[in-house]
Amino acid sequence: LTLPGVSDQINRRQVLTFLSGGYTPREETFFESIKCLEPGHLMHVFPDLSTSSERYWSPARQIEKLSLRKDSEYERKFRKVLEQAVSANLRSIGEVGILLSGGMDSSSVASVADAHERSSSAPLHTFSYTFPSLTERKRRFVDEREYIDAVLESGEFDPHFLDAGTLSPLHQLEDMVEVWGQPFNI
Repeated sequence: LTLPGVSDQINRRQVLTFLSGGYTPREETFFESIKCLEPGHLMHVFPDLSTSSERYWSPARQIEKLSLRKDSEYERKFRKVLEQAVSANLRSIGEVGILLSGGMDSSSVASVADAHERSSSAPLHTFSYTFPSLTERKRRFVDEREYIDAVLESGEFDPHFLDAGTLSPLHQLEDMVEVWGQPFNI
């Protein structure tokens, strides 16, 4: 919107769809003259400010069909792919942190990252939502602290906890909308 000649006319269809809880095509925004670049695409901008985009990546192109003999071979292959994915995402100019929920996904990522980062001098930061302010009865349904603690005990982590029971989903909503540049579904 800061570029000259870009209209700030509202995309009424997008607003109506958003308010009704629906979804529009990914490239749609809340402004008629502004579109999002679709995932897996790149954009060329030419000197006359015309543009073109093209797909550079597609999940379907990346699928490797596996035909292994034993479950243990699938386990080894999965572990290798997981370790490569985690390792590729640990590159940072600063310290690394992981959102640790206690579920299988984040617990696996945290464990693999911890094993990879053991040679580093800084412990791996974890950030977890817990619910100490809720009653015991309510906490049983949402708090995964016991699973989070099991992961933390297995490695060298610097844990950080947020009391999710005291946070509103609308906390700092104006800041989030400003950062995103538009409303979003929560």
